[in-house]
Amino acid sequence: MIISTPPTSDTHADNGIEFSILTVHYKSNKYRASLLESLRKYTENYEYLEHSNDLQNLGYAKATNKLIRESKGRYIILLNPDSRVTAGWTDNLRKTAESDQKIGIVVPKLVRLNNIIDSAGHDYSKWPYAIGNRGEGEPDHGQYDNAIELVSSSFGCALIRRALVEKIGLLDERFFLYFEDVEYCHRARKNGWRVAYCPTSIVYHERHGSGHNKWIAESRRYLPYILRKYYPKRVLVSWYLGKVKATIAGLKNRDLLYAFSNFKAMVDGVW
Repeated sequence: MIISTPPTSDTHADNGIEFSILTVHYKSNKYRASLLESLRKYTENYEYLEHSNDLQNLGYAKATNKLIRESKGRYIILLNPDSRVTAGWTDNLRKTAESDQKIGIVVPKLVRLNNIIDSAGHDYSKWPYAIGNRGEGEPDHGQYDNAIELVSSSFGCALIRRALVEKIGLLDERFFLYFEDVEYCHRARKNGWRVAYCPTSIVYHERHGSGHNKWIAESRRYLPYILRKYYPKRVLVSWYLGKVKATIAGLKNRDLLYAFSNFKAMVDGVW
């Protein structure tokens, strides 16, 4: 489905579309009306493309790539279905992107409906054993209102230059759900692009509204691929030692699911 608004300028004269907003649904139809209403209210010069994984779950990366191939806008915006946008969100993302031609990815401040921060970019304080979100769970008092460069960020909402996609390719479809954003940002940075955080663009996001935690254990095996591809070998070795300790801890605590998922990550993790 495509919803378009007429162009407000001749910036993208070839097809008149500035933003391609792409959403992958999975059991998230209840959010669709509020998302579309917020887009119509606060967005101009865009097309909206969506794909549902309800009948056949392609995974997030594969479904997103399908939409990217169909899109026509100058900028691609990945947007989770359980989101609501706010005034000026696209303009501020675009201004940040256009402030430096090497900025290929720009992310907004993601905030939950109760004004608790969802993500202000990724937090690498526990890397390489885990990755988190800056500010997650904190009340938003403006403490993350400084624009900074990031290593990576959640693709719950992310503006991506089409030129970047043309240069480094699509999302890696080996990532069914989770960590595809981490890998893509690392790939962009490896090729000389920058990832930027734009706090003046605010998007409300209900975390886990479209994803389910059953995939978190599966996603543990994705991290070693990123480590092997983008980091020195010693970092991968450190990750393996951490997984050995986690497996042993799970067995001692009789948490067999935790132990098995960490052991499986070691066995299946490096492709």
